[in-house]
Amino acid sequence: MDQLNAMRAFVRVAETGSFSVAARSSGTTQATISKRVAWLEERLGIKLLIRSSREQALTEAGQDYLLRCIPILEALDDAETSARCHSSAPRGLLRVTTSVDFGRLVLAPLLREFMRRYPDIRVDLMLSNYYLDLIAGGVDVAIRAGHFEDSSLVAKPLGNLPLCLVATPAYLQQYGEPQHPTELEAHECLLYSPVNNPRRWLFNENGKTLSLVVKGKFQCDNGEVILDMALAGCGLALLPYWMIHEALQRTELRLLLAQYAMPAGDLKMIYPERKHLPLKTRCFLDFMAEHTRGHPAFNHC
Repeated sequence: MDQLNAMRAFVRVAETGSFSVAARSSGTTQATISKRVAWLEERLGIKLLIRSSREQALTEAGQDYLLRCIPILEALDDAETSARCHSSAPRGLLRVTTSVDFGRLVLAPLLREFMRRYPDIRVDLMLSNYYLDLIAGGVDVAIRAGHFEDSSLVAKPLGNLPLCLVATPAYLQQYGEPQHPTELEAHECLLYSPVNNPRRWLFNENGKTLSLVVKGKFQCDNGEVILDMALAGCGLALLPYWMIHEALQRTELRLLLAQYAMPAGDLKMIYPERKHLPLKTRCFLDFMAEHTRGHPAFNHC
């Protein structure tokens, strides 16, 4: 059996804590992963993992072996990546995840250009408004906004995502235009349900955060649906600029309380911490950084 593949199987099981998850992220079967780890243990003459019905735990020898395996495999990956830079185009399957709305409206059009530039890279785009486990899911890059803390992952800034308060001219003519955030309590607000507290909206007043509880009869986990409701005059919406900039240009929506907008949130490209990135991932990160500079969706309100 190939020792390197056995080592990779062992490292993936150790990282994910699961033979089945390791198999899915490696594109193989659980039986194959189990066979490779068992072969490695037999070759070494030691027990690397303590198996139970629910999870796998490293033995003391397994922990030491894992620490030695990781730099070996990273060095091998780096050698292959460097060689491919000189000998061939980047290739392989790239798994990317982001939110449903951003993926459809912004990322998918960029990916069409990316795949034209790199025809040997296949893309698996996973859209979800909820965070996916990158390691367990075998995800190469996640594109997300907001606060981020995970020492096992790397976050590379991509751009700013201002949130803009908007409504249709018809709605404002009927119900009046708010001049201060506290006046929102008299308005119907459209709520985005995936956030922790959809009814709590934040504004900036003289450098201080102003937190308000708004009212609204409609909430949804899809930003495009909220945008459609706002365009239909059903209420005020707090949406990212990339989603509403075209409606603003067409004057279908009007920007409200711009002077109270919270500082723009950072959009980040998040990927598993590796000393040596696969060439396909490195090409994607560079491509996204290049194509979001000057992109109309990343301008400020």
